[in-house]
Amino acid sequence: MFIIPEKSLVYPFVLLFIVLSACKKPAQSDIVSINYAITPGSVPYVQASGVYISGTVPLHDSIAAANVWLNGSMFSLPTVSGDTHGITFQGKDVYVTGLSQNKPVYWKNSVISAPFEVPANYSVNVFGIAVSGNDVYVSGTIFSISAGSMAVYWKNGTINYLSTNGQQPLLGTGANGIVISGSDVYICGEFDFNAVYWKNGAMATLTTGTDIGIAVSGSDVYVLGVEQANAQHQYDLPVYWKNGVPVYLTGFATVSSIAVQGTDVYVAGNIFSTTNIHTVAGYAKNGIITNLNTGFDGSFANAICVNNGNVYVAGLGYNGTSPTLGVYWTNGANPVILSSQRAFISGIVYVP
Repeated sequence: MFIIPEKSLVYPFVLLFIVLSACKKPAQSDIVSINYAITPGSVPYVQASGVYISGTVPLHDSIAAANVWLNGSMFSLPTVSGDTHGITFQGKDVYVTGLSQNKPVYWKNSVISAPFEVPANYSVNVFGIAVSGNDVYVSGTIFSISAGSMAVYWKNGTINYLSTNGQQPLLGTGANGIVISGSDVYICGEFDFNAVYWKNGAMATLTTGTDIGIAVSGSDVYVLGVEQANAQHQYDLPVYWKNGVPVYLTGFATVSSIAVQGTDVYVAGNIFSTTNIHTVAGYAKNGIITNLNTGFDGSFANAICVNNGNVYVAGLGYNGTSPTLGVYWTNGANPVILSSQRAFISGIVYVP
């Protein structure tokens, strides 16, 4: 249910290669644990009910602050420089994943927890986080020019490699969102220019395209993404797949996040507008679109969550040449501005 927005729809490192080829996972001797030099953040937020939003505020000289907002109040996460890529919760504990000095981390209630294993000479990105009991799962992608890219997830900091139905990981795989339902772990991603998802390590292929997020309700699996209609990306179609069957999202220019409550499906993204030349944020419930652009020249919807029928959307808004501000909407109402300076928003949850 917790989706990570603001990802490129095509992995840039895939373009470095013309022919797909097998790549071996790094030897255990190549795995390194990273020790982080951190600086204290602001006073940790109180573990309370409300709207939690993860995001990043650029500072200066390539330095950025990783943040969490609780009901509109901002709290800095401890790091020298970092950004956030996803958020989830269990009980009153809030977990955020991201990068600290380009290294993968997660914070639990604003405290940096276990460092991750990363193969030597690999770059890394993280996209999603999920929690089950005492176990913390983070999805992401590692890549190097010499070996290619591999979809991975970390369980309590230990790296696990996602494959293609038991084969060695192949060049061009990447992992995006992650969700846990019962004892099952679902991860969405890409392989060989196809949208795919894994259930407990077994991969299912959807169609040519890319996916962005994943949600599970009962036995139903929903994967949000874009179907590639032709090689030139001229007719890419926003879509979600329910148990592998596509549902096309008419009215959306782009999509960023999905949430499911019961049989109701909520999607956030940018919608087409006949009256506004700027980007317009919106969300849909079961295909019925709500325009969120009140008060802005342009806006973006980056993440969505639902609690007891209330819909919370986090994103960005701008006017003229002013900075792009972090905002969130409740049930489509006028947005709450999160910061007076430029910000990037990565996720939203409501903690009851």
